[in-house]
Amino acid sequence: ITSIGSDVLDDRELLDVVSRLQRVNLILKLLVEQFSILDTMTPMNFLDFRKFLKPASGFQSVQFRLLENKLGLQSTQRMRYNQQDYTNVLHEEHGARIKQQQHGRDSLFDVIQKWLERFPYLLSHDWQFWTQYKAAVNEYILEEKELYMNHADLDGDMDEERRAAIQQECDATYAAQVQTFAVIFDEQKYEQLRRNGKVRLSYTALQSALMINLYREEPMLQMPFRVLELSMGVDNMLTQWRNAHALMVHRMLGSKMGTGGSSGFHYLRTAATHHKVFTDFFNLSTYMIP
Repeated sequence: ITSIGSDVLDDRELLDVVSRLQRVNLILKLLVEQFSILDTMTPMNFLDFRKFLKPASGFQSVQFRLLENKLGLQSTQRMRYNQQDYTNVLHEEHGARIKQQQHGRDSLFDVIQKWLERFPYLLSHDWQFWTQYKAAVNEYILEEKELYMNHADLDGDMDEERRAAIQQECDATYAAQVQTFAVIFDEQKYEQLRRNGKVRLSYTALQSALMINLYREEPMLQMPFRVLELSMGVDNMLTQWRNAHALMVHRMLGSKMGTGGSSGFHYLRTAATHHKVFTDFFNLSTYMIP
């Protein structure tokens, strides 16, 4: 976080960032694999000692909350625990640690976004990525429409009603494609989505992330691409961990309440879906064109 959050990031330092993100991914992978050992335990084995755990809960783990916050999980994304803020469940001194961490300190998401906003290759004296990308998208959408129309064989032996239905379906698909890309081509619309919490990346950071993904084979963009890929890998591994945890709890407890008073499996399953940090990077595939 310190390296990538600096105002100037040397290529050699970027290699160090990639190396550490790889290490984090491997550590999380090991944590996920540990569930294969826990899964050898039967529900009755678990019930033999469950009573000794109450009223403790994994939700009270301050270390895990600190990790989530450091990655960039927002408080607005968090599932509420028994209709209260998650810090209320922690011990007083742990709640203080959380508040201290949140005060004026950047998360991994924050520093990657700022790094993308400083990306130097979006503009040059004779080339603008966003202008070229818009033209390519328009051409791609028209080609897709023409391909569909040709495949439908409207000039073949087909009655007028069927031909009109296919034409209408094609027009609707085309309009949907245009609308999908219109959101990112209109900065005001995009910023409205951002204010509504639908997207999180800034407009400039989105453009840089798209360029890195589309031109990932260029030597100067291979390391930046790895940063984005490995950031998604952290999210992916944590989601796998949460899903494995939820499935284990479902197997051990069924629909029983969790030891700390949560809804148990249902809470864990929902958290696995909502508690993601780099969703915007995953959604970039929506705007990829060949």
